[in-house]
Amino acid sequence: MLELLLRHRAALDRTIRVGASVAFMMVVLVAIVLRSEDWPAQRFLLVYVAPLFAYGAAWARDRLARIERDVTTVLAIDALAFAAGALRIAGGWGVLPYSGHMLFLTYAVATPSTRWLRLIALGLIGMTSYFKLVLWHDARTWSLGLAAGLALAALRTLTARRNQVPQVTA
Repeated sequence: MLELLLRHRAALDRTIRVGASVAFMMVVLVAIVLRSEDWPAQRFLLVYVAPLFAYGAAWARDRLARIERDVTTVLAIDALAFAAGALRIAGGWGVLPYSGHMLFLTYAVATPSTRWLRLIALGLIGMTSYFKLVLWHDARTWSLGLAAGLALAALRTLTARRNQVPQVTA
């Protein structure tokens, strides 16, 4: 699997960039065109959903760039955290009891990455916390997402240490 990712890294990188750009623009267009008279729906799409497409792509591209430095189990934990966050926004509301935003962003802050990606994730955690705790009064999914993100980050750290993967940040 690792060899396949390494062999097709450039194509995968382009696909992530293009896919995230298209998804971001689609969300913005839906907000502007189809939700023009509904400020809460626009705010949700423009401030809560769209930034995660851009951030998720930047994070995935960062992981892809350093793929040869991580062992397969660490990469699997990265993929699990990304997928668990994405599943919630892709329609897991009501079924999955955690905030996908909080899970993924907490994981992103607590695991090795560039300084800028970690700072952006912290800002997005602030935005997510505002929506979840102030606007929606949803401490339950917020706290479950936070706990799951921290648990996955701890699992990644333990796995990396066990496999002696350097935890270098840029």
